[in-house]
Amino acid sequence: MTNSDADALKMTDYKFELNTRDGIKMHHKPMLYVACILLAMDWWAWTSAELFTAISDLEPLLETQKKIIDDLNEYVQKEEKRLGVLKKQINAYNREHEMAMADIDNYLGNPINAFTLIKRLTTDFNFIQNRIKLGTAFVGNETSNIDVRYPTDEDLTGAAQALTRLQNTYQLDIKELAQGRLNGIVYRTPLTASDCYELGRILYNVKDYKNSLRWMEESLVKYKEENEDYNFTEVMVEEETFLQKEKKVYEALCRGEMIVPSQISRKLKCSYLTKNHPFLKLAPIKREQIYIAPDVFVYHGVMSDEEIKCIKDMAKPRFKRATVRSANGGVMSADYRISKSAWLKDEESEVVARVSQRVADFTGLTMASAELLQVVNYGIGGHYDSHYDFTLKTDLPYESADGNRIATVLFYMSEVAQGGATVFTQLGLSVFPVKSSALVWLNLHPSGEGDLSTRHAACPVLRGSKWVSNKWIHESGQEFLAPCNLEYQREEVMRKIIKAKPRAKE
Repeated sequence: MTNSDADALKMTDYKFELNTRDGIKMHHKPMLYVACILLAMDWWAWTSAELFTAISDLEPLLETQKKIIDDLNEYVQKEEKRLGVLKKQINAYNREHEMAMADIDNYLGNPINAFTLIKRLTTDFNFIQNRIKLGTAFVGNETSNIDVRYPTDEDLTGAAQALTRLQNTYQLDIKELAQGRLNGIVYRTPLTASDCYELGRILYNVKDYKNSLRWMEESLVKYKEENEDYNFTEVMVEEETFLQKEKKVYEALCRGEMIVPSQISRKLKCSYLTKNHPFLKLAPIKREQIYIAPDVFVYHGVMSDEEIKCIKDMAKPRFKRATVRSANGGVMSADYRISKSAWLKDEESEVVARVSQRVADFTGLTMASAELLQVVNYGIGGHYDSHYDFTLKTDLPYESADGNRIATVLFYMSEVAQGGATVFTQLGLSVFPVKSSALVWLNLHPSGEGDLSTRHAACPVLRGSKWVSNKWIHESGQEFLAPCNLEYQREEVMRKIIKAKPRAKE
């Protein structure tokens, strides 16, 4: 919203003067203007009857009348301008709403659309309320309606940070984003100067000065293009120049810019899994090995569309903000894990139990010490920074009755339009989601120490929605299925890994 629009939306606080017979100046605000005129006329009727006895005494009234006409004209003009601004806002809202309702999933899967939707219902709506002086009954009815959910300032900040995370990870050009383009594809109408400014303001408040400056500069360019009045002040902005090595690798992997070295890739194989369970001899599972030492596999076609729908439907009503383990052993939400999750028991559904049994079949491990099935949905910018699935000895609580997490099974339950890869930052390995497949790896060395090379992360979702489910299997009960050896391996020593190479540019 521009400065001129803001001025138009203000209930004008000018004042007008009525010169009475005694020279008293009466000041009134425009919302009471008509009432004031009537009161003044009534006052003259009983205090100034002698005005009608001489023409000379009536002449000043013509000036008064002219003043009233001018003031009323000015008031009407400002009201018309204010209503014109509101009509423009309503038309813009209607256009966006029609686009959204035409394809809700596609519309909300666009991070730019998600940010502007939240902005319209927070910053913009508050701005309009404050400027047009709506009746308190109307505002109260709108904002207290229990059937309507309004986003919060926290939601707006989260949407802005998600958009910036995508911008950094996938090296998206700000000017392209401002034009409504994602990786060269136009998905929506361009962002306005107000949208760009709001992004810059939010990022400044969360101390992301580098990106804040970029969006503020783009806002200034758009203000000039829109030919609107604007006020700005040049200020010194702190530059952030340090970026951790792992984050650079993580972002390059998310963009698919690194490849597995040929020394490893030439040894990788695809096969049909027929062992571990008699059923697999009748219906073997397609298995693709994507890394060696540590062994990382993708099992294809291991969850049907009907099973995926059932699990999603069970999880949706239970979704809560995903949490992580705190240093003292509790759980907490964290900015480095942005998603919603729910937990499902085998006893609750034949489908969940069947999926657990299938995991036992293709991993060859018992589910006796496995955790519940965790279902996760990542929205715009949804991600999980680099982490281990196993518990380090330095963490609390390290010891548990079921032991550490020996294996991870990650089911992909949706296709992701752009982004959303699972990446192993120490291996230089990127795995992009394929619906109905499962990504599987062991978290521990045979000695029981955690394998530090399994450090991994979930890349932010650039477009679309990412659904996954996790099955974590613990050590207890695996003694004869995955035997330990007595060779001691120091946890702090990373095994020698052949580093991934940047993908050749086309």
